[in-house]
Amino acid sequence: MNHTPQPPRNEAEEREWLMQERAAEAGRIEAQPDDATPTSYDAIAHALRQPLNENLPTDFARHVANRARQRASINMYFELVLSLTLCGVLVLMLGGLVMYFGAGWLKLAQSNLPLRAIANEWIVALIACLLVFNLISKLLDVRGRAAH
Repeated sequence: MNHTPQPPRNEAEEREWLMQERAAEAGRIEAQPDDATPTSYDAIAHALRQPLNENLPTDFARHVANRARQRASINMYFELVLSLTLCGVLVLMLGGLVMYFGAGWLKLAQSNLPLRAIANEWIVALIACLLVFNLISKLLDVRGRAAH
């Protein structure tokens, strides 16, 4: 709850502010607010007034962090599997297109491109090596983050 008064910008904010203040006031005097309808602010104000549970284990924060990390790693693993599956499908489709059209696409590209550098096999090999290196480094980075 906010304790520093700020002028409300619209009617909705003013209603929210009033509900927070009523819940806090009702909590201070331990009574129901005037309208007697419980709001989520009543539950929040009540929870904030309760003393902390002293029975928490000393490594509670570490357990919570480990559980959050495990959930994140499961999600990352699922996304990694989906990404690799998509890459595999795209590579298979590219291979199928190359087999279907043969060398005709290379001749078409050479005739339509003013710079015939893309037709040079060494430049294509260099681009392919750079792409594979980039993909492998990203996969290793994701695995490294998932392991920690």
